Amino acid sequence: MPPNIRLARFDADNARISTYPTVTIPVPGVFEPKYSPVNEIIFEDRWINLPQNAEQIEENLYGLPEGFVRDPRRGFGVIEF
Repeated sequence: MPPNIRLARFDADNARISTYPTVTIPVPGVFEPKYSPVNEIIFEDRWINLPQNAEQIEENLYGLPEGFVRDPRRGFGVIEF
């Protein structure tokens, strides 16, 4: 079982979504931050309602800008080409 880790935080009061890019594939360093020293990416002006279920979480995440990994199973971050 993986440790309790935070992958995202929704702040409806301040219109922000914070993501915490994390290595999620089974390699050395799994569940560690993807990018050092960057541990958090904050998206501002994201007018959201605080999600109440998994569907609402996905709706908010898939509304993030293009070029960013929007899937928590992939650990968030920047799309690498």
